[in-house]
Amino acid sequence: MDLPVEPRPSFKKGHFSEHVAKLTAACEWLGIGRGRAARYGELTRELFEDNSRSREHILGVNESCEIVELFELWKDRVGNFPGLAERIRTVFNKGPLLQEDEN
Repeated sequence: MDLPVEPRPSFKKGHFSEHVAKLTAACEWLGIGRGRAARYGELTRELFEDNSRSREHILGVNESCEIVELFELWKDRVGNFPGLAERIRTVFNKGPLLQEDEN
């Protein structure tokens, strides 16, 4: 029995500013002007421009990728699911900077 061939993951190199721009668009899409999601762009810039290497910088950049992925996945479909955008907004608007620090 032949197993189906899984497509290989594709990776794309880019400048960190592209990621920050997507993160900014995601925050605008969700109406997030404060909270942890809004802080991730600043942490990303500091990581790459200032070579800052704290726990918050490394994990914050990682967690910002989740927001960008949610944005890219849902931005065109969220209208089909009433209340979903508000739920996503709530998750990224409150709580500690890092998910790891949540109770």
